[in-house]
Amino acid sequence: MEDAGAGSVAPVLRLLRRRGGRRIDRAQMAKARAAADLVGRAGEELVATYLEAQVAKRAIERFVWTANENAVSPFDFEITASAVRLVEVKATSGVLGRAFHISMAEIEVAASAPHYDLYRVSEVDVTASTGVLHIALDIAQYARQVLAASKLMPAGPFVDGVSIEPAVFQQFTRVETITIPVEE
Repeated sequence: MEDAGAGSVAPVLRLLRRRGGRRIDRAQMAKARAAADLVGRAGEELVATYLEAQVAKRAIERFVWTANENAVSPFDFEITASAVRLVEVKATSGVLGRAFHISMAEIEVAASAPHYDLYRVSEVDVTASTGVLHIALDIAQYARQVLAASKLMPAGPFVDGVSIEPAVFQQFTRVETITIPVEE
């Protein structure tokens, strides 16, 4: 339901193919969307915690949580190290292999930015404030392929986002399990 609530087509089709076609009322869909938003926000919070630790270790100079200041930003974080890196966070309560939705605005920026990275936070547990971070660096080449494919559409429709299987990013590196420390 989380993925269906996030707008991914495959989970919606799976729900409809089940015997009798599972019916989802507005309240259930609203609950699924809220759950997906909560997981997404938790993923960003986990990445912010990770980046704070990177600053403390001097692995990076600083970061800005861009999406926290601008909800329509086509990336979630801007990291300054030896170069500026833009980061898009995709979070799920499921496993790393679960498909995720990415907007064409995010794809457009990823295709043209010198460094645009994808941080995938899987196994997000909102209650325990934990998740597993995987990073794919420099996804520009793949983003350019997606853009080229989207331009093959006939006149009239336009692509405003796509769902992507994480397996296409063979360069995903498992970084660590992140836990947000409990403030006392």
